[in-house]
Amino acid sequence: DLVNRAEALLKRPEGQELGGRKMQETLRQLREQWKASDQGAPANHALWKRFDEACNTAHKVVEGWLEKVRAEAAEHKGARMALIEEVKTWAQAHATSTDWKTMSRALHQFAERWRNGGHVSEKVFAELQSLWKQTLGDAARPLETAQKESLDRRQAMINESAELSAATPLRIDAVKALQQRWQ
Repeated sequence: DLVNRAEALLKRPEGQELGGRKMQETLRQLREQWKASDQGAPANHALWKRFDEACNTAHKVVEGWLEKVRAEAAEHKGARMALIEEVKTWAQAHATSTDWKTMSRALHQFAERWRNGGHVSEKVFAELQSLWKQTLGDAARPLETAQKESLDRRQAMINESAELSAATPLRIDAVKALQQRWQ
């Protein structure tokens, strides 16, 4: 039964072929089942040879899949590294810019590209993620500083408006001037 199942792995109908991971799992299960059934039974070298050849032939699908996965991971890692370099270059070029909307939009687009950067291994992702966060943080620092300064200015104006509203008599000209500064 195990030999027939191993030989049938590559003789599946069109469109029902197993993918790389599924093939890998199936082969692992078949080999484990062979080991379990082989315990204490008389050796049948002819059957073992057929089973092993069928598994080795089917494993070529797994090898092709693994090669493809490794190539894609290398490509995705390269693309992520290129994106990090692009952000560094962009940050240097826009270090003195005061067009905050454009900067915010560009940073958001960089973040989207990072999210859609494709799959890499967990180990590689952990290495790249810390570098990415540092690079994006450096690029966003001028915008974050400007946002904090703006928030501080607005908070100061809120405090000033509270003082104006508490003063008697109410100075309409000062209130209008404050409104103008706010806008």
